Amino acid sequence: MRSLMNSRARSITARTWWLLAGLLAFSMVAGICVGAQGLTLSEVWSAIADSRDSVASAIVVDIRIPRVLCAAVVGASLAIAGVVLQATYANALVDAGLVGISSSAGIAAALASVSISADSRLLLALSAAVAAALLAISLSRIRLSGLAFVLLGVAVGSAATAVLGVLASMPATAMGRSVASWVFGSFAMADWRSLTPLALGLLGGTALLMRQGWGLDAATLGTRQAQSLGVDIRRQRTRWSVAAALLVAPAVAGFGVIGFVGLVVPHIARLMGARTASRQIVASALIGSLLTVVADTAVRVAFHGIEVPVGFLLAFIGAPVLIRNLMGRAHAL
Repeated sequence: MRSLMNSRARSITARTWWLLAGLLAFSMVAGICVGAQGLTLSEVWSAIADSRDSVASAIVVDIRIPRVLCAAVVGASLAIAGVVLQATYANALVDAGLVGISSSAGIAAALASVSISADSRLLLALSAAVAAALLAISLSRIRLSGLAFVLLGVAVGSAATAVLGVLASMPATAMGRSVASWVFGSFAMADWRSLTPLALGLLGGTALLMRQGWGLDAATLGTRQAQSLGVDIRRQRTRWSVAAALLVAPAVAGFGVIGFVGLVVPHIARLMGARTASRQIVASALIGSLLTVVADTAVRVAFHGIEVPVGFLLAFIGAPVLIRNLMGRAHAL
């Protein structure tokens, strides 16, 4: 069986990897160049090389580069979490939002900024994300059907959105923005300091996933099959869910609940030929970064002078995918 998986994994070609990497690099450069004030490549390079050019340097170095990098890291983190959670629950309709990790972290971050302090939002978001991940594992042991488990997640997510909506009616927080930014997510407040928790979350989450490819592949076959192949599925689910929480919590704490990346991107990776979990993780990281950077650049350019949450555009992309898969599962029952 392992050899069968490995042979199928070769269907994604080296040309595809290079194409994804090239598109990501191009999108990041484009994201730095375009905006309210368009810049050429030479102007961007001059701003980076000579920080004494205050206007260009402020635009490129202090605003656009950290924003593009944050979008790329967030996209990669959410996409990897999607791959892991879909394998963990053997359900292609699952992502961090549907199991309550994103919404729990979002509520915790919003409450921290409103009632405690902005400095505590990361710790509280991470704690809430881990708690939600462990709760989802407990609920999965009730043996709900795949569709019922997803619908339960939709209900939990709707309740969390309602709570965030109430919090969004409050005035601006100490961070200088309203809690509404956590409902759909925005990179408007991205800066260099934002990259540190994102990078640590990505490194910590992927570290827990090292050498876990075979176990994740086995988990997609179901609990009984995974156990028959020698995978301690109960123990590993805890590890994988904590890894997903580490990947998601810093992104949500910094930029809000950005949905559908973890749901859509793993599907795209599989369609492109990434069959095993290890290759899906790498491909999804590239595709997730690409999708999020492009979406953030698009909302900046399309809505000139208005800061539109990037989650709006991603919801337009992801919602049809979720509806299509839910209808397909419903017909299969």
